[in-house]
Amino acid sequence: MPKTLDLDELTSFCDYIIPPHALRGDRRLQVHIADRHLENFFRTIHIFLPVLNKSRFKEKYNSLRKIFGDKRLVFATTEDPNRPQFVCLLHSLLALGALYEDDQDDSSMWASWYFAEAQNMLGRLLDASNLELTQAAAFLGAYAQHAIKPNLAYNLNGIAARLAYSIGLNVESMHRSLGFDKEEARRTWAIIYIQEVELSLDAGRPMSIRSSDMNMNYPTVQLPATDQSRTDAAQVMFITHLANISKIVKNILKLSGVPEE
Repeated sequence: MPKTLDLDELTSFCDYIIPPHALRGDRRLQVHIADRHLENFFRTIHIFLPVLNKSRFKEKYNSLRKIFGDKRLVFATTEDPNRPQFVCLLHSLLALGALYEDDQDDSSMWASWYFAEAQNMLGRLLDASNLELTQAAAFLGAYAQHAIKPNLAYNLNGIAARLAYSIGLNVESMHRSLGFDKEEARRTWAIIYIQEVELSLDAGRPMSIRSSDMNMNYPTVQLPATDQSRTDAAQVMFITHLANISKIVKNILKLSGVPEE
């Protein structure tokens, strides 16, 4: 009779999250592999978490490809003061892209390495928060959730919420003065909120986002002009529906006596 595997045994075949004490000096960002994993992110996870402006992200990504594997990649410059935050975000996306790549033997190793690098950068940059770092924390939370690490996912999305508060992301009237892209800011906040409700429900823990803390509109959907833009519009509309469901769940939890923080 074939042996059945429980959940812990099933996930133990792939070490998707490297222990904090593990050495990570044996890998460097490689252009052809990063290209592959980024494309896979946009083919998979981006469909369900359509936070980013894909063309704008890829434009900046392409401008940095020539220094992949170089120590200069993680340092701010006068011309690019927010480069470290972008690189942290990049590693979080690559981690998710590698996690869901199913035709390469080394995908799980790359996924865990990207995640460890992004988590390390996030810790160093907590006092230099911006929209990209907030997005990075949210995507790291999504990675941990997909890697079946619910406690870590809850903590990381909590960090994303705190970073969002610190940059004024939860107050839409501040976005213009802070230089945010209005729609990307809305999408980012919506995903953080959706994940917060889901993770709090899964873990039976308090939510760190109160209704009174939010002064935000849903992402808006522009009339599509092409087949691709129709797909993008549907993805954005998906966020709105999820956010509405999350609000309903949040109200149910409140009525059932689960406290808001």
